[in-house]
Amino acid sequence: MSHDNKKLINTFFSFSVGTWLTILVGLVSTPVITRLVSPEELGLFSMFFLVMNVMTLAVMFGTDQSFVRFFYEENPSNRVRLLRSSITLVLLFFIPVCLGMLFFRDRISFFIFDTVRPFYIILLITAVTSNVLFKYALMVLRMQQKGGWYSTVQVLNKVSNFLFFILLILFMNSDILPLMLASVFGLFVAAVSGIVKERKFWFGKTDPDSGQMVNRKKDILRYSAPLVMTNIVYWLFQSFDRIAIKEFAGFEELGIYAGAIRIVGLAVVLQTAFTTFWVPVSFERYEKNPQDKAFFTKIHRFAAFFMLSVGLFSMMFRHLIVYLLGPEYREALMILPYLMFIPVFYTISETTVKGIAFAKKTIWHLVIALISSAVNISGNMLLVPALGARGAAISTGLSYILFFILRTAFSQRYYPVDYQLKKLSLQIAGIVIYAGLLTFWENLYLDLIGGLVMIGLMYVGFKTEIRQILTGSLIELVRQVKIKKS
Repeated sequence: MSHDNKKLINTFFSFSVGTWLTILVGLVSTPVITRLVSPEELGLFSMFFLVMNVMTLAVMFGTDQSFVRFFYEENPSNRVRLLRSSITLVLLFFIPVCLGMLFFRDRISFFIFDTVRPFYIILLITAVTSNVLFKYALMVLRMQQKGGWYSTVQVLNKVSNFLFFILLILFMNSDILPLMLASVFGLFVAAVSGIVKERKFWFGKTDPDSGQMVNRKKDILRYSAPLVMTNIVYWLFQSFDRIAIKEFAGFEELGIYAGAIRIVGLAVVLQTAFTTFWVPVSFERYEKNPQDKAFFTKIHRFAAFFMLSVGLFSMMFRHLIVYLLGPEYREALMILPYLMFIPVFYTISETTVKGIAFAKKTIWHLVIALISSAVNISGNMLLVPALGARGAAISTGLSYILFFILRTAFSQRYYPVDYQLKKLSLQIAGIVIYAGLLTFWENLYLDLIGGLVMIGLMYVGFKTEIRQILTGSLIELVRQVKIKKS
């Protein structure tokens, strides 16, 4: 194995440690929370979390993506200044957004909770503050490829969130307040730990001899401004399903949907881990050798195989997975299949979209978001009144396939790569049909037989990758045995 491949694998595993630990925490915390919290209260909390994320998008104004894009363009001694420029711009947007939230607190509260709770809006502002710091703390670690600490901060967020929730639920009658307080506490603890670890990067003195920055505040804004509307539209794309369920089906149905989302969230952790690893690696590889397109093909093929496998096995064993949630959330069984398309196709699209970023044509992200959102909103408006949460899952899941297709098509205009998409189309068609059957029929035999058919399709489409994985694993095993013997 080459030195570059070893470095790549080591980087991935250092970032993925937190992923597996986070999934483990999720497997423990999810069934506990869903047994202590009613579907209606979980639905209310999902709306709180939804609004927190859109407010975070507003105050960050895309500066986080500018920070990622410009990090490797800056001299290492100027990267501290890049962070400070980004944070300064965040503060400029944070103040008016928070003032607006306070001024319209009653309306915002009624939209989220169907009642006026001014204290919850103060809690929401605190959550946004903690979330911004948390995201930047992670990005500083991520762009320096410090996977070990990146994983530690992620796990701290989840563990402190869960433990604080358990502590609070013992003393509070309200189900939703412990969830909100625990969420804020987890974000704050994780953010502080990440900032303390990189305190020299955050608070250290800049080098006066480092020269001018390549990208100044106006460059950061120029790159991020088109992304603001894109981010808002993406938020609509990713969140309108829950808004539609709240309006057309009520908080109890929303809570069941949120329970299914918590399960899907375990796969989203894999998505986040891959994206975290992939973004800096892809930019670094492109800067060093833009003609190495075989590298991008290989990453895409392995990511597609892995994520489709995650989706497939989640569907095959959905009865066992949904059992974790408890009897009140059994309806999540029929919601899960299409929801699994969210992490599956988002992750695959991350391997095919890089041409847009390399060419700095960020306007196409807005076009993609608008088209995907329009389709998803239309689908939700049509299907949710008739099918409830199932309709939301179908519309959202299929929209993510469209999202993947659009990202790939626009990216190929600027950085064409042979992703072997004809091979992939058979697996996509198969898993769409399989998910459709599971959404309308609850039958254990159908789950297993359909899953076996899909495993056959997966082998046909990813024969080469499967052999490489098995061969590589066997070679590595033999190598380790020889080392031990010697």
